[in-house]
Amino acid sequence: MKTFQVALLVAGAWLGVVAYQVQIDNLGGYTTPARAWAIVIGAWLFLVAGVVAWSRRPTNRLGPLMAAGGLALLLRQLRYSHNSVLFTTFFVVGEAAYWVVAMAVFAYPSGRVIDRAERIVIKLGFGATIAFTVAILLFYDGSRPLRFFDPAPRKSALLVHGNGDAALAIQKAFVIVVWGVLAAAAIALLIRKLVLATPRARRILAPLFIARSPPSSRSPSPSWPASCARGSLGQASAIWYSSSSTRRHRVSATH
Repeated sequence: MKTFQVALLVAGAWLGVVAYQVQIDNLGGYTTPARAWAIVIGAWLFLVAGVVAWSRRPTNRLGPLMAAGGLALLLRQLRYSHNSVLFTTFFVVGEAAYWVVAMAVFAYPSGRVIDRAERIVIKLGFGATIAFTVAILLFYDGSRPLRFFDPAPRKSALLVHGNGDAALAIQKAFVIVVWGVLAAAAIALLIRKLVLATPRARRILAPLFIARSPPSSRSPSPSWPASCARGSLGQASAIWYSSSSTRRHRVSATH
């Protein structure tokens, strides 16, 4: 394992502690230590599995994609900060984290998203996510609480015209378009990938379906953080199994 990969693990460990503390300090009664740790541990699993896959197959982009996904999921928690810059930056970047994870899933096993339909969904996902979240911040003035946040107001560094109703309406549209339509399309493509896969590949891909569908995991219910952790665990398990299975296959082929 290279120095840079070790540094990523160290940075991820530190960032996980920060992400946990940001949730506890800023969400108050809207989270618990168990929920906060569930999100952090899920992201850590994804990061570690990515670094391991990267070290075993350094020419494959899948490991770096997974490591990036794990770090992105940790950075996402900084959006709960009451610091204007952190809130604004990671409100946008944090929502895009799920599409980094989706890219890693679709990139299995080559490390590249080859299928045209999958590439289109990924591009639309990133584009729509950034467009909607920036639009929300242009109007968000703290007068109306955002969905999936505690009621405490935050300050948008991109505020142009304060209108809490407009910000909330855009956020509702964002949930419908991105975590409804586009997420459903991504799930359909994942199912297609599983159906068309070889029996061995199906065993590797099956853990991906530990995760709930994105629309349900976006709901502000108590089970949402655990769903995110289960999803990360499933995705990490898939790649970990893939790496281990490939290694065993190579060893058996030499004997």
